[in-house]
Amino acid sequence: MPNAGANPIVPVLPAIPDLARAQRILVWVTVLAIVLPVLLFLLLMLLSHSKAHATAQERADQMLRVAQEHALKTIETNRQLLERVLELLDNDYRDSRLPVNEAILHNKLKDYVRDLPQVRGISAVDAQGRPLAASQLYPLPANLHIRDRIDYKALRQQQRHFYITPIMLGQLRKIPFFSIDQARYRPDGVFDGIVMVSMEPDYFNDYYRQLVSNHPGMRLTLLQGEGAVLARSAPTPAEEQKLLHELIARQPAQFSRLLPGRQGQTYLALRQVGNYPLYVAVSYPESESLAGWYRDLLVMAAFLLLPMFGLVFVLLRTLRRLKSEAAVWQRWREEVTIRESMETTLKQSRRLEALGQLTGEVAHSFNNLLLVFSTSTLLLRRLLPPGSGEQTLETMERGVESGKRLTRQLLAFSRRQPLRPEVVDFARQMNDFGVLLQASIGSHVNLTLDVAEQVANIRVDGSELELALLNLALNARAAMPQGGELTVRALNVTLSGEPAGLQGDFVRIDVIDDGEGIAPEDMDRVFEPFFTTKADGTGLGLAQVYGFCIQSGGAVTISSEMDVGTCVTMYLPASQETAQNTTENPASPRPVGSAGRVLVVEDNADVARSTQTLLEHLGYSVDIAASADGALYRIMLDCQWDVIVSDVMMPGTLNGIGLALRLQQAQPDLPVLLVTGYAAELEQAQAAGLHVLAKPYSTGALERALHQVRMTVKT
Repeated sequence: MPNAGANPIVPVLPAIPDLARAQRILVWVTVLAIVLPVLLFLLLMLLSHSKAHATAQERADQMLRVAQEHALKTIETNRQLLERVLELLDNDYRDSRLPVNEAILHNKLKDYVRDLPQVRGISAVDAQGRPLAASQLYPLPANLHIRDRIDYKALRQQQRHFYITPIMLGQLRKIPFFSIDQARYRPDGVFDGIVMVSMEPDYFNDYYRQLVSNHPGMRLTLLQGEGAVLARSAPTPAEEQKLLHELIARQPAQFSRLLPGRQGQTYLALRQVGNYPLYVAVSYPESESLAGWYRDLLVMAAFLLLPMFGLVFVLLRTLRRLKSEAAVWQRWREEVTIRESMETTLKQSRRLEALGQLTGEVAHSFNNLLLVFSTSTLLLRRLLPPGSGEQTLETMERGVESGKRLTRQLLAFSRRQPLRPEVVDFARQMNDFGVLLQASIGSHVNLTLDVAEQVANIRVDGSELELALLNLALNARAAMPQGGELTVRALNVTLSGEPAGLQGDFVRIDVIDDGEGIAPEDMDRVFEPFFTTKADGTGLGLAQVYGFCIQSGGAVTISSEMDVGTCVTMYLPASQETAQNTTENPASPRPVGSAGRVLVVEDNADVARSTQTLLEHLGYSVDIAASADGALYRIMLDCQWDVIVSDVMMPGTLNGIGLALRLQQAQPDLPVLLVTGYAAELEQAQAAGLHVLAKPYSTGALERALHQVRMTVKT
């Protein structure tokens, strides 16, 4: 193992530019492996979509042409049939006044339609609308006529010579049909009746269904010249039928358009059948027409995107492995720096730890000395005549208070300061403490107290709070040598994670000055113990503030700007409890022995005598034991005491806590009060359920603690 003072040997590690370059190349390859297939897929998708759309329209137009040719051939056939019937009537029955042989005419008409499946029948009527003969029925009823039909009226009034009717019901069989009619005229041009060919709508319906059977969603419709539907492959939506009716009213030869709809666009096309008042229409929804395109899209995705995913997966695994190798190399390079830093940090932490332990021990011993001086001052006040040496006693008491303040700062730095949390009315405390603050900062600094109404009580050590405010005020005074403004502001806040992870209700206390400010390079060190920028500073003021806030369950932050000022913010836990009046009245001397008998367990003779003086002042008779082991022996041999007052730190096998726990088992009715100046011991004793009083303490605090511990044992 190398000597502590030797410089560590730092190995020269190779650089890793090749790995970094390989990572960049792999990243670009991965990006291209994703972008290029996706772009190609999108391009093919757009091209195939356009092609599928055009193919669908072409397919619909092809179906429309087939339906148009079929309808035209059917109409031409029926027109020829009508011409034959007219020719027959003109040759055999030119004079309409001569009677017609219905039987002969019926047979001839029946022969005409025998081989025409689309024709239900053919018939002829005279000028009065009475049937002359019909291929489908013989003999015809005498009262049968068609004078009320729309086709008869139109042809009789010579509005048209050729007419295609909408769907009608037969008068005898009530079967739907539509007919193609042609007017018959005498040689002198007078209307002489109608020749009609009746058509089966189902013939066209079946034909259209068969025609579009391989194209789901496509609809073929046959319409007469006034927009009435004669036949269709499937029901036509009302909106589409209305549009077709409006289009036919304009009598277009052809029409095609993409119609928007809730389910997407629909291709609609319309064609006139020759020059006849007859139209065929086709509609093809885009969602149905592009079904094949979706299948092709899935195939393209399988061929393009799936290999892309596989390639990207391989590239990402390779990239992750390269990153892992680079991280290993980097960690190897950093370990040397980290080791050197850890060695430096370890040395520094050991030095600070030793300094903290030394500071804590010195402060603890100094606390014991202050207890001796404080007790001696109290004793002198009792012994000296009233008014004698008052100025000297006050000087000694101020020196003791200054020593206590310095000791508390040292213990705050070493984290050994025992806190005495209590519910504090901050507004009331600031009214009293503000006078001391103003006196501390001098008349050249103006103090402003801005405490919000209804500010909550806080649970803190009131003395430590005053010390923290005093430290901040003194720092502000040093930052304003020419004078300035110091503001102490308090308000209620609710925190949810910031700062320092605090949650719940707190009181925010801002101490703001308009002084010189703190340099940016010093901001990270202001709370460090012994760090100061003042020639005569100790560096313990802000350390005490930081330690107090953290130990109280709060936090502290600081912000500053050069030549503008500084704001130190303390967040202290709010309390719903009522604050108690902590003002102490000095205890009056009592006759020794009137309050009871106390055994003081203390290894420091001076502290023991000082404690004896305080207890005798309170009316107790006092015996002293120098160790916990000796005290336990004397108590077990013959217990003559009403209460035991013991320090925690003791030489021997037992300390104060051990003594109290042993006495709880052996003498449960004997009250024990522990005293200590260390925070850790205070917490340990409280965790064990023991009564403990933190040093330094006043006569009043000692009296209350003794009363509380004795009453607890009695109950």
